[in-house]
Amino acid sequence: MAGQGRTDHRGYGEAVIRELQALAIEVEGDLAIPQSESKRAMRIGLDSSQFWGGRFENTVYVDLEWDEEQGWAVLDTHEPGAVRGLAYCHYGLGVGLVAEPAEVARTVEALRADENFVDGSIYKRRRADRHDPEFEAALAAHLPPANSG
Repeated sequence: MAGQGRTDHRGYGEAVIRELQALAIEVEGDLAIPQSESKRAMRIGLDSSQFWGGRFENTVYVDLEWDEEQGWAVLDTHEPGAVRGLAYCHYGLGVGLVAEPAEVARTVEALRADENFVDGSIYKRRRADRHDPEFEAALAAHLPPANSG
């Protein structure tokens, strides 16, 4: 399944990072692309110090995650209590599988600011093993220009 007819999703993730930074949402580290033959995915570490109060009261780490089956979600890793260790909460962004990068960033900003954010459902929207030309075209729209040199 890997390779044939599958668009590289790195350009899409980098476009989302640029939009996050344009809204002064700091990104920690590089775009993480897990190695998988079965499903494309990526993770963007966010500066957890920018997420505070409300739903982010005890946050330790915040990651923006995407995969080609479920779309975008924010993973809040937090400490619920002294001896409990870590707990995890996913907030589905509900913006679609290949939403415009600016829409993804604005939705993260709404979640961060706790303004009118409605947690979207996290569910499988497509199967990674089924070729979808429209999905591939949406990803291809974010590919960096080919090197002409």
